Formats: sequence, structure tokens, C-alpha cells
Amino acid sequence: MKRASVPVSVLPVAVIKAKTSLADKSVDHIKLHQLVGVIALLVTINCLQINYVSASLDQESEDRLATIRKKCIAANSLTEEQSDIIFGHKLFTATTTAATTPKAIQCYCLCYLNESKIFADGKPNEKFIREVIPIMINDKKKAFDAIDKCMNLNGADECEIGFNFELCLIKETGLYVY
Repeated sequence: MKRASVPVSVLPVAVIKAKTSLADKSVDHIKLHQLVGVIALLVTINCLQINYVSASLDQESEDRLATIRKKCIAANSLTEEQSDIIFGHKLFTATTTAATTPKAIQCYCLCYLNESKIFADGKPNEKFIREVIPIMINDKKKAFDAIDKCMNLNGADECEIGFNFELCLIKETGLYVY
């Protein structure tokens, strides 16, 4: 199999696919699903429109993200208006706080984090996040500084903690994927 040369600017899904060989397909498949989890986080983050990164996911990844979205919308009984805020890129702005965000939307974000394996046991999956975020923003120092700042946030409950994590990560990295 001839290995493709992938530009640095291409998201890690392409990097993983380019490095795949028959011997390590299952390992890369697991990593791909983990990466989709991070992309799911960033899709949920949706909007501190500092830096736009365009991503084109394969159909399997798109389907997985759609399934997570539907599950989390239903689990948190989001209204159409709340869904429009999330998917219309109006959720995360320079003035967004947990205090100004409805609890249902905060819990949607936590659901998304849990379903995408970015959170485990009510807190960020630090090992996984430290592996993937530096690749996503292509700046290790900035990524690790952001992760260090966002890793131990608190909140009134798990939903607020998850929401605060997402809010911090996007403010610190400027990364937006949709």
C-alpha cells in the first residue's frame, strides 16, 4: 500500500487514514473513534468564532456524530430554539457564561462529552485530550497550556462542569470545527 502525503493543515482523521496499514487497522479504527469523540466535542462547542477550521468527515464519522446529537437532544429535551442556538453557532461567544446558558443546553454539552468519551466519570479524560488536542490545533504549547487551564474547572453540578470545560477549551484554543 502506498502511503499518501498529507499536509499538516488536514485534520487528524486524514492523518490516521494515511498511516493505516493492514497490520494496525484495528488500532487505528479505535483511535479514529476516539478522534471522532474530540471532533464531537469541538462540533458541540460550535462558536467562539476566533479561528475557523473546516473539516470534512467520512460518512461513518458523520453518522456517529448525528447519533450522538440526536441522543443528547432527546435526553435533555432541548427545544427547537435551543437546538438552533447550538447548531446555528450562537452558543459560545465572548460573553457566554454558565449563568447565561440554560441548564438543558449545559447538560446537552455534558451528554456530548460523555458520549464522545471526552469525559469519563464526570471529569475530562485527560490522557485522551492530551493526545488529540495538540494535533487538532497544531501547536503543542498552546494546546497544553489550554488543557492545563481547563482541566480542573468546577461548577454547581456535572452539567456546569462539562459546559465550563468546553467554554474554556474553545476560548483558550480558538478552535472551531463544524
